[in-house]
Amino acid sequence: MNWYKEIGFKDNPFTIKPEAQYDEFVDKINLRKVSTLVKNSKNVLIRGKYGVGKTSLVKNIIRDFKGQKKLFYFNAYSSDELDVEEVLKNAGNFFSRLFKLKTKNLVLVIDEAHNLKKEDFEEILEHKDWIKSVVLITSKSRAKFDSRFKLNEIKLEMFSLNKSFEIVEDRLNSQKNFLPKKVVKEIYKNSSSPRDFLMNCELACKKAYEKGANKVSLSHL
Repeated sequence: MNWYKEIGFKDNPFTIKPEAQYDEFVDKINLRKVSTLVKNSKNVLIRGKYGVGKTSLVKNIIRDFKGQKKLFYFNAYSSDELDVEEVLKNAGNFFSRLFKLKTKNLVLVIDEAHNLKKEDFEEILEHKDWIKSVVLITSKSRAKFDSRFKLNEIKLEMFSLNKSFEIVEDRLNSQKNFLPKKVVKEIYKNSSSPRDFLMNCELACKKAYEKGANKVSLSHL
């Protein structure tokens, strides 16, 4: 039996599957900053290393703006080409798509933006009058982008120690004592991202269960 089922959980409380990410990892302050910049027609660069919460932030941005039918998400890592002209024609309402009318005020969200080619930037700039805001996301700390975009950079960092306590308590709920704060503190110190933190919490809990312990101790790290 899985360790989490043994202590009363149906599913793994420390899952790191992207589709299971909770809003707890969304940096609300930075989300408001991004939303405000986009609403004010400013371009944004979201920079943060792998696992620090970029995906959660992007999902919330998409949720905030997609209802307007004027947002397009593109992953620059894919083999697909960025055809902005076609994107503009397929965005918007039913009649815009039916008659292939270009949509004004499009929000263009580009993940893995460090993979964009020079011609991609030229394509975006060629249609800049139709685009409200460009949001670039990258995990590369030294990636540079075309200065003509006048990007407002937002860096995502690791969450605080107090936040880590809240996350563990929220996920373990009535079983929060299974993973004591002093252990959480040590796990936090040795984790470089939210993804790392969740994975390390799971490993510690699993080891404690395998050892027959009634709670996780520092010896299980």
